[in-house]
Amino acid sequence: MIEILIAYILRILPALAALLLFLILLPRRAQALRIVVYIALFIVIRDAMTPSGLWRFGTEAFFWLRFTSSQPLLLMIAAGSSLAAVGMLIAAPQLRRKI
Repeated sequence: MIEILIAYILRILPALAALLLFLILLPRRAQALRIVVYIALFIVIRDAMTPSGLWRFGTEAFFWLRFTSSQPLLLMIAAGSSLAAVGMLIAAPQLRRKI
């Protein structure tokens, strides 16, 4: 379980660091570009879940997508998502109405 989470974090870390650095270097008035960077962060975080084994795709009878069945891992993902949302609201209070 922890191995999966570590592999996932290592997989997203380079892109996460680059996008966060870009976000820090952007001027506050570039609101549209900041929103694009937040969307890119979401895409990086989401797309790394498949090769890390956090969810699976299937096609038996119909197409489906299932998260891991590990409850501690799901709780860690939920906590990380909550921290990311709160961090985004703290880092960019001027975007609260737009996000």
